Parts: sequence; structure tokens; C-alpha cells
Amino acid sequence: MLRAGEATGPNAVFAFDNEANPHRIVVRTTQVGVAGSRIEVIVDKAKTPAFSHLFATAECKFGDSGSKCEVIIPASNRAYAAILAQFKRGHVARVTVDDAGVMKMDQTVSLKGFTKPLR
Repeated sequence: MLRAGEATGPNAVFAFDNEANPHRIVVRTTQVGVAGSRIEVIVDKAKTPAFSHLFATAECKFGDSGSKCEVIIPASNRAYAAILAQFKRGHVARVTVDDAGVMKMDQTVSLKGFTKPLR
């Protein structure tokens, strides 16, 4: 898992599920992101994001603990290969969740050693 967020807990998690068939990446946000929010991941100083997604209404819920969004990226999706390749080669990932001008979470996390267990 790649976790980005505050000291109180991760706001965005990228979970690589190699047990699923086909493999997939599950992206979850907590307390950031609502329907219409954009999540982007830029590795190192790339010009284009490794991943960019606009959350749909069906992907987000709001409850007692705040907002939670989830999107699944199957191995058949081009974004899966792009994320995996850039995470393996990269040094740092910048994860941004922009709530349509209301709130913005912007965190940088190290990728050092992160993808060694990935196949």
C-alpha cells in the first residue's frame, strides 16, 4: 500500500491487490474527496500524471467519519500499467485531491522500496 496524508491517518491509499484475478489497484480516500473531486498522482517531475480521475457519485459516500471515495483500476485498464511502471521507476509521488475549489489535499510520499514486493 502507498499511503498519503496527515499524521492522524492516510487520506489517500493505493492498495495493489495481486490476489484478485485480474490484479487491480484499489484507490481509497478518507476525509477528502467527494463526487466531482479530482485525484491526481504525479511521479517525480513528470509533465503528465500517472493517474488522474474524477470521482463519480457512485464512488463516494459521506458518513459519520466524513467522506470516503473508492475507485478500482483493473489490470486491463491502461492506468494500471502506467501507475505500476511509474511507481517502480520513481522516487516520490505527489498525491493531490482537489474538491472543486473547496478543499485541496496535496501530499508527497516516497516510493523508495515501495514496489519491490510487486510482481
